[in-house]
Amino acid sequence: MYLDDDWLRNKIGTHRIIKSAIDSVDWIAAEMLRISGWLLGIRNDGHRRAEQRFPEDVLSYYCRNHAKDITDIWNSLQVFLNWYIEWMVPKLTKHNIPHSGLQIQRMREVLDHQKTKS
Repeated sequence: MYLDDDWLRNKIGTHRIIKSAIDSVDWIAAEMLRISGWLLGIRNDGHRRAEQRFPEDVLSYYCRNHAKDITDIWNSLQVFLNWYIEWMVPKLTKHNIPHSGLQIQRMREVLDHQKTKS
């Protein structure tokens, strides 16, 4: 069965969809912080006091991801992409994961397409 956007909005409500998307943004931010910690050799002991453990460049990406509405969600996804491209790919390459940057152009295209579609 094919589910279209109207059916989904009517079934669970637009508010719940946006709330779920905001929760997803928070989860992605936490996971990106966890991966950044691994790349820096910082032991994962939760996100409390992250300001004391992470360098300023990582925290600047993390702190820009507090979504409250649909516009913030798109902005956060763009920040995640920039965080990945500008900060993570060079570190992943140093950890002998050279293919980490192969899909960057495709990720940009998908994000731009979805943003203009909504």
